[in-house]
Amino acid sequence: MKLVALIISALWCSAAVTDRVAPKNPRVGNPNAPQGGTLVIGRTSYPKSLNFPISGDLAAQRVYELVVEKLCSINPQSGEYVPLLAARWDISPDNKVFTFHLNKKAKFSDGTPVTTKDVQAFWHILRNPKNIIGGMRSELSKFTKLEVTDTHTFRVHAQTARFSNLSTLCDYFWVTSHKYYLAPGTDFNKSFSNKIFGSGPYLVEQVKKGKLVTLVRNKNYWGAHLPQNVGRYNFDKLVFRTVADATIRFELFKKGKIDMFAFADAKRWKMDTASEKFQKNWIVARRIDSQYPRKFRGIAINTRVKPFDDVRVRRALAHTYDRSRYIATLYYGTYEPLQSYWPGSIFSNPKNKLVEFNLKKARQLLKEAGYNKVNRAGTLVKNGKPLVVDYLYASKRQERYLTIWKEDLRKVGIDLKLELVTWPTLMKKLHNKEFVLMFIGWGGDPNPDPYSMWHSQFRDQKHSSNLSGFTAQELDDLLVKSGEMFDRQQRQRLFHRMDEILFNNHPFILHWSLSFLQVGYWNKFGLLPQGAPQYGGFSSVWQYAWYDAAKAKALQVARQTGKSLPMIAGLRGPQG
Repeated sequence: MKLVALIISALWCSAAVTDRVAPKNPRVGNPNAPQGGTLVIGRTSYPKSLNFPISGDLAAQRVYELVVEKLCSINPQSGEYVPLLAARWDISPDNKVFTFHLNKKAKFSDGTPVTTKDVQAFWHILRNPKNIIGGMRSELSKFTKLEVTDTHTFRVHAQTARFSNLSTLCDYFWVTSHKYYLAPGTDFNKSFSNKIFGSGPYLVEQVKKGKLVTLVRNKNYWGAHLPQNVGRYNFDKLVFRTVADATIRFELFKKGKIDMFAFADAKRWKMDTASEKFQKNWIVARRIDSQYPRKFRGIAINTRVKPFDDVRVRRALAHTYDRSRYIATLYYGTYEPLQSYWPGSIFSNPKNKLVEFNLKKARQLLKEAGYNKVNRAGTLVKNGKPLVVDYLYASKRQERYLTIWKEDLRKVGIDLKLELVTWPTLMKKLHNKEFVLMFIGWGGDPNPDPYSMWHSQFRDQKHSSNLSGFTAQELDDLLVKSGEMFDRQQRQRLFHRMDEILFNNHPFILHWSLSFLQVGYWNKFGLLPQGAPQYGGFSSVWQYAWYDAAKAKALQVARQTGKSLPMIAGLRGPQG
C-alpha cells in the first residue's frame, strides 16, 4: 500500500522489449564514507507490527525494508528500477510473463542462500486468505501464477499486459525466508510483530514496544557492492525512537537525544531554527531540493457513508476548507495548495481550478442536497437527521487547522466531531473503511497506475487502497485502458480526464505540499554534497549519511567553549 511517504519511480517497458534490465544504475553514495557510529531518528508513531505486510504503515516499512529485501530496488539517483535480489529479469513480448534470475550471491543474514523456495514462501503467504495483507494482495492480484524453473529462476504470469506490471512486482514482492516465516507453529499475522528476518543490510537488535526499535548493521551484507548501495547503510546502529508529540520530539532533537529531524511544521522551520544552536551551526537546518514527485495529500471522504455519497455534500465540505488561510497563517506561505490527484506531473490536468473558500456556495450546495432546516443547536437537518461529521486523527498537530475548520463548518450548519485516536487504531479503521473523514498522504509516482486505488473492484475490499469508495463507470473504463497503454504520452490524455473526474467529484478534500525537503541534523555527520539523491526522500538522506569523527570532535569542543562552527558552503536553510 503506497501510504504517507512511499516514493515510487516506475520503469515502463515497450511491448516489443525482452531481456530488459534497468539500464541506469549509477553509484550514488560516497565510496570513502566511514562505517560506524549510531544514528537516532525520531518517529511520530510506533507500528502495530514490524511485519510490514501486516501493518501496512510507513513506520513499519522504514524498518522492514532495511531487514527484508525485494526483487528490485530503485536507484534514487536515476529513479529507475535496478537489480537487487534479482540479478536480472526477462519480459515476454506480450508483457505478461516475467522471468526473474536470482542473484546467486544473495544470502540471508544467517548465511543461508536466497533461493526460489523463499520466493515460493512469499507467494504462499500472499495466497493464504488467513493472512491479513489485503492491500498488498490487491496490488498483486493481477498476477495469477508463479512457476519455478530451478533454484534461482522463476516466472510470474500476469492476467493482462499493463505497463505497471514490472513496477508492481518490484514494489510489492518481498522475498521471505521459507525456514523462518513458514516454520511450524508460526502465524504470519502474529508471530513476527516484534521479530523480522531477512537478507537486508540490518538486523533487529532490540525492540521496546511503543518506544523504540534498534537495528544493527549486517556486517556480512551480501549486497553492499551493488552500485546503489556503495556508500550506503554506514551506521553500525540505527535507532528509531517513537515520540508522538512533535514539540517534545523537537525538544529532544535540540538536546541531542535525536540526531536527525524532518521538519513538518513551517513555524518550527522558519522561526525555531533561529535559536543559538542553529545560529552557531551546531545543528544544521538544511533545505534539500529533490526531483521526487510531490505528495498527494488530503482528507479522504468515505462515500460509502450517507450523505457523503452525494457529490453536493462533498463539494460543500471542500468550499468550507480555507486552505489559503491555513497556508498563510499556519505554514508561513511555504506550501502550495494542491489542485490535482497527480500534482507536479505531466498527468496533472492543467484545467483544474483551485476550489475556493466560499461559505455561500457551501450553503447553496447543502440546500440543493436537501438540507433546508436547522435544529435548535443550529445544525442542518434532513429527514430528521442532523448533519454531523466524524473526523478521526492521530496527530494533535492537525488541530491547528481543524479547530478553524470546525468553526467555519459551524457557520454553514455542519457539526464536526473530532476524535483523537492512536496510530494503530487509525490504521485499523482505515483498513476496515470504518471512518467518515480522515487525513491521508500518498507518495508521488512519476508513472502512476492508480487502478487499485480507484477502480470499483476494490471499493468494498478491506485493506485495499480504494479508501474513499468513489466509483464511476467512465473512471473504471479509463483505469483499464490507461493501464494497457505503454506509451507515456498517450496515457497523459487519459490521465487528464481521470484527474478531471476525480477533481470534480471531491472524493478527497485536497491539501497542500512542498517541493523540497526540510531536514535538521547535528553537525557531526557527513552528507552527500546535494544532501540526498535527486529522487530521494528523507530516508535517503540518512541512508547515505555517515558519522564523521572529526566533525563530532569539533562539535564537542564548540559546545564546551560556546564557539560557532563554520558554515557549510552552498547550504540553503529556512530563510532560502
